Amino acid sequence: KVQIEFNPRRVTTYRQIGYAKHQLTTEQFRDNTVDAAEIAAQEAGNALYTVEVNPAGAGPLCTVRVRYKVPGTADYREQAWDVPYTSNALSLEQSSPAMRLAASASAFSEWLVASPFAGEVTPDRVLGYLSGVPEVYGADARPKKLEWMIRQAKGIEGK
Repeated sequence: KVQIEFNPRRVTTYRQIGYAKHQLTTEQFRDNTVDAAEIAAQEAGNALYTVEVNPAGAGPLCTVRVRYKVPGTADYREQAWDVPYTSNALSLEQSSPAMRLAASASAFSEWLVASPFAGEVTPDRVLGYLSGVPEVYGADARPKKLEWMIRQAKGIEGK
């Protein structure tokens, strides 16, 4: 399980993109009987947020907590890391392929459901974010399938 606690002295507003069905309270986060959007030990994941930052604020952006079951045991561990504030964050175009893939998938999903937050999202813009990403993933067909779905949606929309 992953929990993000934003620092109100640094972050004025935030919104998680996706995973609406998997929001947990602090108590549920630490309750090992509560199911959440788990990932396996060998997997990785991204949680995406839109964040409005107060540059004059103090401290880190947030604290990330990860709670996991130690493989092969009945034990659970929790770790926490602060995410420091840096005023020179990379643009999406300069981000890693993994971040561009996650951003493309989330932007596409927001566009598909006609989210009020997707006003500037277009299939062409999403394809731009995704440009070159499927090739990085080689044998993993999922990024190429995402690109195909975006192109299909664009064709259905007629743009």
